[in-house]
Amino acid sequence: MSWLFHKSITHNDLRPATPADVPFIQEVEAYAARRYLVRCVRDAALWRYEVEGRTSGGAETMQVCVIASAAGEPVGYLVHPEVLWGDALSLWVYELRPGASWWKVTPCVMRYLKAKRDKMGHLLGLTCDDL
Repeated sequence: MSWLFHKSITHNDLRPATPADVPFIQEVEAYAARRYLVRCVRDAALWRYEVEGRTSGGAETMQVCVIASAAGEPVGYLVHPEVLWGDALSLWVYELRPGASWWKVTPCVMRYLKAKRDKMGHLLGLTCDDL
């Protein structure tokens, strides 16, 4: 699976979501909701709270990120906790707008998650041998 981490596969980038991203996140979430029988419904106020209102550091604190093209156009979003659970970084939500290629975007997401987990693990003193 090393091909997932080859940087030339995609030009997408991830950045922390801002309140200005909330309408886009809601649009993608509504589109994605058609695939699920059960889901968590969040209105704009709750998404703004998730993006900027929670106190950082708890297990329930979310990191909401927007996945953007090289031109800066949002193509999707993901949500993960701000802390590791044991030595793992969980991915709670990963959704793309209609027409975006899961095949092209997923390597970018995998690279982001690996880098984030490695950074968080380093802060905890974990090494590859610990995993």
